[in-house]
Amino acid sequence: MIAEKGKMRFRKFFVTLTLLLALIITGTGCSPARPGDETGSSGDVSGSSAETDVAFPDGFSYADSHYVINGTAATASVSAADILSTVYGGAFRNEPMCKNGFRVEVTVTPRSKATNAGLLFGAFETEGNEGFNGYAFTLFNNKVFLYQVRSLATKMTVTELASLPSGDFKRSTGRKLRVEAAGGIVRCYLCEDPEGTEPWPEFEFELDLRGTGIGYFDNGQGAEFEGFRAEPLSETDPGNTYQNPIFGPYNGADPYVLYHDGVYYLYCSGYSPFNEGFWYWTSTDLVNWVVGEKCAGPWFGAGSGTYWAPEVYKIGDRFVMVATVNQRTVIAESDSPGGPFVPQDDYLIDGRAIDGHIFVDDDGRLYLYYVNAGIHGCELNENLAIVPGTERTVFKANETWEGGVT
Repeated sequence: MIAEKGKMRFRKFFVTLTLLLALIITGTGCSPARPGDETGSSGDVSGSSAETDVAFPDGFSYADSHYVINGTAATASVSAADILSTVYGGAFRNEPMCKNGFRVEVTVTPRSKATNAGLLFGAFETEGNEGFNGYAFTLFNNKVFLYQVRSLATKMTVTELASLPSGDFKRSTGRKLRVEAAGGIVRCYLCEDPEGTEPWPEFEFELDLRGTGIGYFDNGQGAEFEGFRAEPLSETDPGNTYQNPIFGPYNGADPYVLYHDGVYYLYCSGYSPFNEGFWYWTSTDLVNWVVGEKCAGPWFGAGSGTYWAPEVYKIGDRFVMVATVNQRTVIAESDSPGGPFVPQDDYLIDGRAIDGHIFVDDDGRLYLYYVNAGIHGCELNENLAIVPGTERTVFKANETWEGGVT
């Protein structure tokens, strides 16, 4: 069945003729695509005179005229004037469950490389303007996008909130999108993980969902939708999730996470403004983090901004930190993952050596790797000192295209 957009201002005799022809031929209704040839971030939503009340299929309360809806599938035909034009449109049904938590998903297959299509959510029809407001999670040009969608006068506009690469895919390949909303947080998923593995969200935002409409969205370049499914989602069952940024107003480069006795410990560079040394954070779920105390430094008279890339390992009964201070490698020890970490008497390596990492082999032997115009390595003894004669250059930046690698 082809759903017609309610309040579309077609002349009454045209609507009547359309419905009669559809009933005679297939038992379905049909209408021409909505006119419009705008490019960029807006599309025309203009029609012509009188309003009509139209019955929608499958509980849909709004559908632009280029949509064919058939159960859990839909087709958005090409409604733009050419491949460079954009006519944003959609179809949605109002679901009471969307006032609380919900999960909605669909598989999207683009008609061409110019297609931008996906899930519409939080939608509601606007008063006075022809169109709707809401949000859309879409696929376009090998990327995923999150948009705010608005109807302004005779234009449907989109504002990009976020985008990420989604990997190459063939034009005829369907890709499943999912949107979850619970507790005021919206999570958008590209479901391409191995079977049986729950995906992690591409986007996670706090959004004000004013509408309860969920459905389809496109840019007028044609798309196929299959497997549309929606279900309630409890606020206590948000699925895989995370929070960004986890440090709030503070900076935190070069993070490293240690798991010990049911607690995650995170260490990083430059916890501004307190960066004459290292701090740590703790979490039990990798979502909610609490800042701990200062666990290391200051060392060797090094000033603010010179403490980089700490990593902490449990080796035997001790906790070992390898870190960069003044662009040189320091090794320190503690009997607790929260410190305090006590450094060795001097820098481990005489000269520049940054971003150190310790590898513990299956036989218990320790190897240190660090960077200085390439990657270098050496073996450490049980006292965490370099074993003489084991220093090696693992990788050297000696190709022209590697210029600037330090």
